[in-house]
Amino acid sequence: MHLVPQTHWLDPVIYRQKMLETVTAALPRQIKIVAVNFAQGTASSYWLLRREAAGEVAWLTLRIANHPLWLKHACQLSILWAAPNYQRLRQQLQHQFKRTASALPFFKLAVTDAALLYLLLIAEQNQLVYFVQLPKAIAARHKGRQLDLAADFMSLPLFMGNRNNANILLQPVQNAVLQRYLARFYGQNLLFSQFKNHRLLALLPTNQWVQPLLQQDFKGLNWRQLIAQTYGPAFWQQYRQLCYTAKQHLNIR
Repeated sequence: MHLVPQTHWLDPVIYRQKMLETVTAALPRQIKIVAVNFAQGTASSYWLLRREAAGEVAWLTLRIANHPLWLKHACQLSILWAAPNYQRLRQQLQHQFKRTASALPFFKLAVTDAALLYLLLIAEQNQLVYFVQLPKAIAARHKGRQLDLAADFMSLPLFMGNRNNANILLQPVQNAVLQRYLARFYGQNLLFSQFKNHRLLALLPTNQWVQPLLQQDFKGLNWRQLIAQTYGPAFWQQYRQLCYTAKQHLNIR
C-alpha cells in the first residue's frame, strides 16, 4: 500500500489541498461542495455537500476522521480514515456514493428549519447561544463516551446564555420542539459544540455552513413570524428579552 509521505500529512496546506482534490474527484456530478471545516490539530474534516436533482435540493454532512464520532444517531456520512492514503480515501468515498440515494443520510430543510437557523445566527451576534447540561458520566469523559441524540440529548436541561461566559444571563428553556431541532442540527453539524464549566455544552451555529445554506435557498425569509408561530409567543418573548438584556450588557461592558 502506498502511503503519502509524512511531510504531506503534517503540512496543513498540502494536506488540505490534497483533501479538497480527493473529495472533489470522488463526488458524483450532481453533488457539490458548499463548505468544509478542517479540525485544528487532528486529521478530521467536515464537508457540507449539496445535491440538486429534478429541481429538489438535499444536503449531506460528510465527516472524514481517524476516530469514531462521539454522537450516536447523528445524521452524517462518516468515513474512518486511519492512514494518509488519499487513493484509498477516494475509493472509500466512491464506494459510498455508489449506494442508492435513499441509503445515504441526505437531509432537506423546511422553512421552519431555516427560521431557527436564522434565530441562532442572530442570537450569536448578541453573544447568545443554547447550552445543554451533560450528565456527570458523559461530561467527565469529554467525548470519550457517546452522547445519544435520540435519547440522552432530549432529557438534558436546556439553557440560553452568554457564549463566552456561561455564568452570565443563563436562563432555562423548556421547549421540547426546539430541543428536537437542536439535536438534529447538532447531528448534521449545523451546530458545533464547546465544553464549558458546570458540565455545560455550548451549541454554536457553524457559520461557514449556515450562512451560505440560507443565502442559497432561504434568502428573505420572514423567520421572526415563523418562529413565533412554531414555538409560541412565550418562547419568542423570552428570546427577545434575552437579546435586549444581552445588548445592554455589551453596551455597559
